[in-house]
Amino acid sequence: MTKKFAVLGSPISHSKSPQIHLAAYRFLGLDWEYHRIELEAGQLGRVTGKDYAGFSVTMPLKHDAFELATKRDELSQGTRVANTLLRLDSGEFACWNTDVKGLANALVSAVKNPARVCVLGAGATATSAVLAAELIGAKAVTVVARRIEQASTLAEKLVTPQLQIVPQTPEELKQASDFDLVISTLPAGLDPSALEQFLTPAVITAPLFDVAYKPWPSPLAERWIAAGSSVHSGIEMLLHQAILQIRVFHSGDIFKELPDEAALLAVMRAAS
Repeated sequence: MTKKFAVLGSPISHSKSPQIHLAAYRFLGLDWEYHRIELEAGQLGRVTGKDYAGFSVTMPLKHDAFELATKRDELSQGTRVANTLLRLDSGEFACWNTDVKGLANALVSAVKNPARVCVLGAGATATSAVLAAELIGAKAVTVVARRIEQASTLAEKLVTPQLQIVPQTPEELKQASDFDLVISTLPAGLDPSALEQFLTPAVITAPLFDVAYKPWPSPLAERWIAAGSSVHSGIEMLLHQAILQIRVFHSGDIFKELPDEAALLAVMRAAS
């Protein structure tokens, strides 16, 4: 049976989700469609009444997706953001946050056992990045935002006894000691001049995982490359979280594995 899915957000023209999902559907023998729809915050209602079975959700709609859902997984409840929506038989929606585990799976290839992690940005994706860092063994995460209240709000929301979360401004970051890993959730279109305030010695010498993937290298990744430090593209996060999304779309169960996921991931990576 044909089902329709779509990725929602703004900007959305750069998204590689359609080719990744469609390649996966073909591999799995699913006669499904997957579209790209430009929507701003507050506009989810424009599509939820249409005949879509589910949605991938990106910025700026992750908070809206969480609020829309009447059934929520544990990670979306913990972060209060969601990137996956599935229509229930009732017509209501369930939501999941696949960003956390998707990013954690991607980070494993970037660095092993990072004790001290720095997250640049304090938005919805940064929230998931902090929990992903904890999943791969981080003991302390510094969250850096130009507005300290944003970083502080994130830290207060994610209080956990296993993880120390320290909010800082870029100015305070200048006094920081070395990190084992930097995760950037900064927008890909951020003015290059605005990036300079984040480029302290403690940051730029650590491996960078940039959630941005188009264009690649991103302006931030170019700074890391120029400094001789290692960089990792956000395309791996996109692929790993998409696997989890397709599990949800396929069975409604994020823990039920798809057939031959290793081969499936290779097909999706080739399509990206």
